[in-house]
Amino acid sequence: MKNIKRKKNCMKKIPEISPAVRSGIPRIELSGNLEAVIDGCFGILEYNAEKIVLDSGKYALSFFGSSLYLKFLTGSDAIIAGKINSIEFADKKGD
Repeated sequence: MKNIKRKKNCMKKIPEISPAVRSGIPRIELSGNLEAVIDGCFGILEYNAEKIVLDSGKYALSFFGSSLYLKFLTGSDAIIAGKINSIEFADKKGD
């Protein structure tokens, strides 16, 4: 009985993957135009202070602005900070 309880406790610690990430569509949360939290980021395609392009599965997700930087990056999450002027979704070539 103790082994079953331990296994249940371990299962609770596994983070849930959002449906958006599973479907290849990014989830973006904006804090004004100063920060964007992206759930569903799988890599960096381009990076400089005026433009950051992320691989978000189905799309190449571009952030345009000034003083942009990558504040945080994990396997599927990213935070972009700086002055964000616009965001563009582009179908990835070959998809």
